[in-house]
Amino acid sequence: MATYADGIQWQRIPEQVRHQASLNILDTIGCMASGATDVDAQRLLRVEAARGGHAQATVIGSAMRLPMDAAARVNAYMGDIYELNDLIGGHASMAVVTPSLALAAAIGASGRERVEAVVAGVEVVCRVHGGFYAHQKPFTETGTVQCTIAPPLALRLPRPSCCGWMKCRRRTRWPWLAH
Repeated sequence: MATYADGIQWQRIPEQVRHQASLNILDTIGCMASGATDVDAQRLLRVEAARGGHAQATVIGSAMRLPMDAAARVNAYMGDIYELNDLIGGHASMAVVTPSLALAAAIGASGRERVEAVVAGVEVVCRVHGGFYAHQKPFTETGTVQCTIAPPLALRLPRPSCCGWMKCRRRTRWPWLAH
């Protein structure tokens, strides 16, 4: 799956797929914004903010920036509150867009790189989800499928690698091979 995800290149993605990925990103952001004022979402936001850490990514519907993992958690929670999100691959866009936006913000990825990462992530999630959906009913489908997201996102978004990935000026897709 990692090799497949890494093979997804902007110039090889059909324009219609790029357009749909952009709509999925916008739709997912809309779902996050719809849940931003929910009482439980605000509680989660306060808890994550109290944990501290380097402000790397924005929480939708707020002026607050949190560490990328915290922002992804809060945004994903907010986006799932009203169940308005897509149904492809077990809510693939919610599982893919929230971490990709947070990671992309933390590393300064371009819009094109974000769309490319979302296409790769949704493709992987849909393939994994389709491969075991009929056999997974005893488990929570979204949580099971979400664990497949990090590798394609990490592969698709460039990451600095030589001196600590948040401080480095160089970027590579293979940070574990840099040293």
